[in-house]
Amino acid sequence: MNSPTRKYWIYALVIVVLGAIVFAFWEKDEPESESEETTETSDSFLLSGKAFGQDYSVNYWDEKTRNFQQQIDSLIQKWESVANASFPSSEVYRLNSFDTLSSPSRELISLLQEAQKWNNSSNGILDPTLEGLEKSWSFSSSGASLLDTLGIGEVMKKVGWGKIFRSDSLIQKPAAVDVNFSKFLSGFMVDKISDFLRRKGIPSFQIKLGKTEYATGVNLLGELWKSEIGYLTDTLGTLSTGEIAIKDLGSSSAGSPDQFYIRDSTRLSFTLDPRTGFPVTHSLLAVKVFSRNAEEADAWADLLMVLGKNEAMRLDSAQNNLQMILIYHEKGGRMRQYISPELKPYLSFPTDF
Repeated sequence: MNSPTRKYWIYALVIVVLGAIVFAFWEKDEPESESEETTETSDSFLLSGKAFGQDYSVNYWDEKTRNFQQQIDSLIQKWESVANASFPSSEVYRLNSFDTLSSPSRELISLLQEAQKWNNSSNGILDPTLEGLEKSWSFSSSGASLLDTLGIGEVMKKVGWGKIFRSDSLIQKPAAVDVNFSKFLSGFMVDKISDFLRRKGIPSFQIKLGKTEYATGVNLLGELWKSEIGYLTDTLGTLSTGEIAIKDLGSSSAGSPDQFYIRDSTRLSFTLDPRTGFPVTHSLLAVKVFSRNAEEADAWADLLMVLGKNEAMRLDSAQNNLQMILIYHEKGGRMRQYISPELKPYLSFPTDF
């Protein structure tokens, strides 16, 4: 091979090698193709959306940088198709509309079993057929008014878990009775998302849905997850916002210190007692409950608002799996709060005033 030809092939070979090196370097800098659950942006995620008409958020970190937004939304949609009483396509909506539902799904059967459990353990207070009773009353700062002119006796005919016929193949109900799982549904959904994340190997996360949440593990800073909480700063009822550190606990709130009417110099909440059909007469205005999971906290929060302060404090002493913050009114004008002793070390605010 003569000299010019040899030089030509040497130059060509150099150009090819350099081109291959540049191409390999460019390929290395390109992000890897994303799988269904993988992203390259961060190992910390804050997902959000809507579930059962409420805002939800899921905060977690994952060394594998998996984004579970799509899977969590699919999980929520699955349960909304079962239990969202506002969705015309849901099983509960169809049951309420047609009074009969054939071949209920396994998911609906499981919800019915949960409703039965809470109805039994609460002596009938947590009842998924209370919608007719709740629609028959109106609350305002002026007081409580029964809207049904036929009286409470007729209203109570619309209530009663025992009026629902349930089997694995058929559910039937009276036309006047509607089914709604709202007394524990937010907590139930939070626990379903928690179960999903655990199956994926996520050790640390915080989930919020409306007034209900659950947290386990620690955040990226190695700290316990924090939850905002309203508390009293004086006996006049001045409210402020602080934080509580939570781990392996569900929590839920019910009632409000700002929603009340006054009777016999006592502030009363906008809460009905399903046992009587009438508003409660005790002065408990708001609760925040902490328990082993979100469903328990959600159900207990509604239950304690019916039972009242004295029974709530008794249960706090009797049950190790239950902690609470109560805000209530004392006859004569003073606002007070009660905080379970186990919670006090985790609060960001003073507990005495």
